[in-house]
Amino acid sequence: MIPQELARRLVSWRFSCAPESALQKGIAEALKALGLTFEREARLGQRDRIDLLVGAPSDARLGLEVKVQGAFPAVVRQVQRYLAHPEVSGLLLVTTRAGHTELPSTLGGKPVAVLHVSQGAL
Repeated sequence: MIPQELARRLVSWRFSCAPESALQKGIAEALKALGLTFEREARLGQRDRIDLLVGAPSDARLGLEVKVQGAFPAVVRQVQRYLAHPEVSGLLLVTTRAGHTELPSTLGGKPVAVLHVSQGAL
């Protein structure tokens, strides 16, 4: 699955956006309802733990990171770190921050998409 496809599948869902843990939980419930396999708080290495890793461990897995805060440069660095891991084939950033929507469509040769949700609900 590519990040843009997952964004299209999630765009019709309504989520509580605050706190970040509520948004993560809502996304996990949506993924489950869509019949997708995923792991929450997936450890990618000593330093990196991504919010959700979508797909079976034997498949190319899509990273999903949720952000309700954070400066854009810090978010870009975090996304780049996650994409550097071989088990992450692409990444969807779900964010309440309009400034985060400026992520490029690829980083490190891997696809990236951003799903911007409002502070109220999607």
